[in-house]
Amino acid sequence: MVPANYEAFWVEIGGPSGGSGNQLELPRRAQRFFGYTFDDYDDQHHVIGEPVLRRPPDASWSRPLTWHGNNRMERINLPTLAQGGVEYSHRVVLFRRLADGSFELAVATLDSSSATAWRNESSALGTIYRFGPNSPRRCGLF
Repeated sequence: MVPANYEAFWVEIGGPSGGSGNQLELPRRAQRFFGYTFDDYDDQHHVIGEPVLRRPPDASWSRPLTWHGNNRMERINLPTLAQGGVEYSHRVVLFRRLADGSFELAVATLDSSSATAWRNESSALGTIYRFGPNSPRRCGLF
């Protein structure tokens, strides 16, 4: 499976971290969906890249995608409320690949028809994953 070959990547969020609630922890190698090939999974902090996120009609942000060796997770800093972002707590975030190499950012409630459709598309492809054996959080590709 090559994550960069998929159109969309969604992630269920519990309570995001960071003072602004905008830090989304991702499973290891999630960065490959965004086209990166980072493989330096040591105990240090590394900037993997800065994918451009867009939200219609015209919001756009370059956001840091990093590896945090202290908790062994990749993390993307989503736009804060002050930057024009939205509330992320207990939501599902979708990144959809756009023709220009950027990613549309969509956010939905866990029980919304959008989030259900995203899960169903991934389920049909067999591309739903848990973050770990003890985590209720899921993510998927389609």
